[in-house]
Amino acid sequence: MLTTLSAIFKPNKDRVDLVSRSIRQALFPIRCLSCGCLFHPRPHPDGGVLTSALSENGLPENGINLFSVSISPFVCPGCLEHIEPVASPVCSVCGVMFPSREGVDHICQQCIESPAHYGRARAAGVYDRTLMKLIHSLKYKGKIQLADPLGMLLFFAFIRFWEQDSVDMVIPVPLHLKRFRTRGFNQAFLLIRNWRSFAESMKMELPRLEIRTDIVTRCRWTDPQTTLDRRQRKKNIAKAFRVTGKTMLRGKKILLVDDVYTTGATVNECARQLIRSGARQVDVLTLARTM
Repeated sequence: MLTTLSAIFKPNKDRVDLVSRSIRQALFPIRCLSCGCLFHPRPHPDGGVLTSALSENGLPENGINLFSVSISPFVCPGCLEHIEPVASPVCSVCGVMFPSREGVDHICQQCIESPAHYGRARAAGVYDRTLMKLIHSLKYKGKIQLADPLGMLLFFAFIRFWEQDSVDMVIPVPLHLKRFRTRGFNQAFLLIRNWRSFAESMKMELPRLEIRTDIVTRCRWTDPQTTLDRRQRKKNIAKAFRVTGKTMLRGKKILLVDDVYTTGATVNECARQLIRSGARQVDVLTLARTM
């Protein structure tokens, strides 16, 4: 009799966790960082973010699953549906998605007419609606809790588009010192700072990959690029970067990382300086891209 009662009233870990989570959500409701509504995050069935986002061969599944797994604690289900991953066919150089959803990757007219200094550029998602709001929350509202989930998405994009031995060094696009002091952080660096931890969680090794913030500096103040057209952006950003570690670059394959690719003027100018300083090749990876 006592054994039966003990079994009935014995605390159940799953039940305790459910009650504890319910109490926390009731006392501290979560607000969607995109639309502002209150919502209850849906836990993933197996509870493992990284593990559940991987296929049997250790590579990430399709982009929308990764966005859902990584961002679901921060945005409501409705806003999740408004995140669009970048998918082929895209330009084989700049990575822009073609309007037609049929065919294979090929070079776009813009890249034919104005060859880039970088080899190729790729992005995780389309810079629109929910993803745009999340990036703005990180950059302009100081929501640095978004850096890790967004950084995870960027890391998945990296291992999706590049072989591990095809990159020697990862360099975040630097901010001017004045802007860095105002903002308090470089969002591009925050997105890559924990890549090694992500790799360890996935039981991956990144033996050659260096993350360096001391190679490129932003030596000239520039006006914000957001209000400028393509020609003005190119002129505005010209000679804005200085490479200080030229001996470290010789023969190296560089991955240049930024949060958003708009016209490509910033990363292209940065790539030009890196190539001039001895880098073997420069590729570009961004969290989002305008289409």
